[in-house]
Amino acid sequence: MLSTRLRILYFFSLLCFVAPATAADPASETPSYKRGEGIFKNRCAPCHTIGGGKKIGPDLSGVTERRKRDWLVRWLDNPGVMIASGDETAKKIAKEYSIVMPPPNLTKNEILEVVEYLESHKMGGGLPARAELQKERKGEVSFSTRTYLQFFQDARGNRYQPLYERVDLEVQERERKWSFRSSGLLRYDLRTPASDKREMDELTYAFLTYTPSPGRGPVFKIGRYYVFDGVAADQVDGVHFSWEIVPSTGLSVFGGRPVEAEFDGKRGDYVYGGRLYQRVQNKAEVGVSFLKEDNNDRRFREEFGLDIWLLPLKNIELQGHSYWNNMTEGWMEHFYTLRIPLQKVVITGQFGQTDYRDAFSASTLSAFSPDLLGRDEGLTKIGGSVEYRFSRDISAIANYMNYGYKKSGDARYYGGSVNAGARGLSAGLSVHRMDGDIERLRYLEFRAYIKKDVHRVTFVLDALDLHYDQPMSGLRDAYSVSGTALYRITNALSVGADIDYRKNPDFSLNTLALLKLLYTFRKDL
Repeated sequence: MLSTRLRILYFFSLLCFVAPATAADPASETPSYKRGEGIFKNRCAPCHTIGGGKKIGPDLSGVTERRKRDWLVRWLDNPGVMIASGDETAKKIAKEYSIVMPPPNLTKNEILEVVEYLESHKMGGGLPARAELQKERKGEVSFSTRTYLQFFQDARGNRYQPLYERVDLEVQERERKWSFRSSGLLRYDLRTPASDKREMDELTYAFLTYTPSPGRGPVFKIGRYYVFDGVAADQVDGVHFSWEIVPSTGLSVFGGRPVEAEFDGKRGDYVYGGRLYQRVQNKAEVGVSFLKEDNNDRRFREEFGLDIWLLPLKNIELQGHSYWNNMTEGWMEHFYTLRIPLQKVVITGQFGQTDYRDAFSASTLSAFSPDLLGRDEGLTKIGGSVEYRFSRDISAIANYMNYGYKKSGDARYYGGSVNAGARGLSAGLSVHRMDGDIERLRYLEFRAYIKKDVHRVTFVLDALDLHYDQPMSGLRDAYSVSGTALYRITNALSVGADIDYRKNPDFSLNTLALLKLLYTFRKDL
């Protein structure tokens, strides 16, 4: 099963729903950036503007100058996978907006047309040169590698010095019918306790995609991939099929072997599922989904899901899902969000309910997972926030959330934050109070960050402190301080360093230092 972190990211992703568009005709004589304009107006405009300020998502004016073209293509293909891969920019966007854009289900050709439309604004509305050259090229290949050298000392004094190498490759042929994408991670620890394994490698994903009629027909995928289809948020070795059979009605099905089930040797392990959806363009979407997984030829997971998105009025958006565990015959989770974006104010309400026995019955979660206080625990969350934008660069947020634990009692989390930025400098400060019925849920939370861009260098400093009402394991304060510096040598090559220091009741002292080298290569074939 995929980690809770990825599942949570998927849950939040549907908040910024993007409506479908009429499929583009690859044989059309209309310039590609003009076709991209049509796709943008139908799928992106409900959440984004170009020069009109923030809506549900950011203003995309100048985005092609701030982001590399290859990055934009990968983001539009699947934001959730980029965040899960550890991309720093993707994680920052998710953190800033507290939501993740769902996969817009565009073909690679449509993605390029949207990017070319965004580029046309930078070039005064003219046809980008890249669009003219597109007819001549045979395809496209992009390659990136990231090298990380980490220095780490845990609370017991053990020292680690792992070297990581992450490699990403994508190949796309001209007609956009075939593409191949892969990503892998290699690890070698230069200094490791004798009891630990020194080497590690992991194939994150590697899959081949085939679309007989780009923009109009079904999409076939085979290999190792991530699937985010309704209740499913998993990593699978197998096949995936999706098709919008008629406008606004479609389905997706998948099947194969779960990647995470290595603890039992994968004998007799398989997973399959799917999702069926119906859309009313720019007004609603309703989806039903299911997932079944067996381990050692025994029932392991059987889950069903219902997800909805409604836009009954221009400034009222309701989104959410309910998931059912058929093994335990109980509701795993309900999560719904109401969002009301006005001119300078954004009002958000949230309701969530989780039963840990049903939600985590088949998972292999870390003991330190968020809100995990025991499998017999349950949690109901209700609250919301109000954001006021003084200007494009200054905003303030006030929020309140009530946590109702089945066994641990109630807790109230409330406070506010201020964020500001100008001329390459951004900063934020937040103060919150957690007031609960048990000692561990009684503390003050302080957080501050500052980010500065100086020519080709980016500096970030982030500090967090939890001040407990009563000492926890002898500590009144749990805190972390992290710093980052990144130098862009060229558009393709960057070097940087991260330093992180933290102290809390669970780990008395953790120190981490990370050196990184990032390289990206892209070429038309």
